[in-house]
Amino acid sequence: AYEGFCGVGGEGAGGGLGADGGLGADGGLGAGLGSGLRPGVGAGLGASEVGVLGLDGFSVLVRTLTDPRGVPRSELAETLERSRSRWRDGTASTFVKAATAFAYLAQGDAVTSRQVLRGTQTADFFTLSALAVWHVTLSDPAGAVPLLQEAARQCQTPRAHAVVEVVSAAAQARLGRTDIAKVRLEVLATAMPASLVRFALRFVTREDFAELSACAQPASPALRSVLDAAREDVRPLHRIEALRLSGAERETIALLRAGLTNPEIARHRFVTINTVRTQLRTLFRKLGVTSRADAVARAEQLGLMDDLTSVPPSA
Repeated sequence: AYEGFCGVGGEGAGGGLGADGGLGADGGLGAGLGSGLRPGVGAGLGASEVGVLGLDGFSVLVRTLTDPRGVPRSELAETLERSRSRWRDGTASTFVKAATAFAYLAQGDAVTSRQVLRGTQTADFFTLSALAVWHVTLSDPAGAVPLLQEAARQCQTPRAHAVVEVVSAAAQARLGRTDIAKVRLEVLATAMPASLVRFALRFVTREDFAELSACAQPASPALRSVLDAAREDVRPLHRIEALRLSGAERETIALLRAGLTNPEIARHRFVTINTVRTQLRTLFRKLGVTSRADAVARAEQLGLMDDLTSVPPSA
């Protein structure tokens, strides 16, 4: 089953992880399951070690899909640390990071989920998919679209393709493109086994599943059958309202990170010092902090500074 998801070997009997919407026990879990761990890294670990590491992440993923609270936070941290300890550079495998990030997100902890994914240097399928799910869950479907497009180019298995298509459909529906979302679902239901589509539908939030079910009507018999069956499945994610900063607040954060003083920020933005002080108080309140350093740190934790460029201090 793990082989089929990670692109190692075939899909196995039935094409899914089982008869209950892709999460049963008929898939078989073997050793020597390596390429989903570190793209481009095949040497240095024996087949049994690679299998154990891969199954660590796979266990976290499957348990989260069946019970969002089923994996204790301490175990998630231990899983990451165990993966880090097996690699010379001390970085956890991309599959383990993606699985644990998904688990944190399912527990409503978007900050830790994003922190787990930060620093990943490879634009691999698992990282791209996990980031896309994070963006859709935090009501940023536009941010998910380019990630999903690249993930689609890297799909190696039907199951991975199904996940990307379903999350893409959810993103399109959130952007108001319900016709595109419906077409994606119809094509998927026609081309893929129902178990794979049900499995993929577990990666969207409960609210997004309801929207997809509504925008798919009137649905073909194949899609209607899948959606009806999927209503009985556990859906671990729910929407999280993301913190929104105005353009001025985002610019102020970038200036704080560059180390500018209040007078320097005022000159840079052509406003008064009193305006800067007022905006800083509002910004601190939004971020739940009381200092400039904490504001920068909190913004980094929340991923609010990922696309901000550094601003050099004024002369």
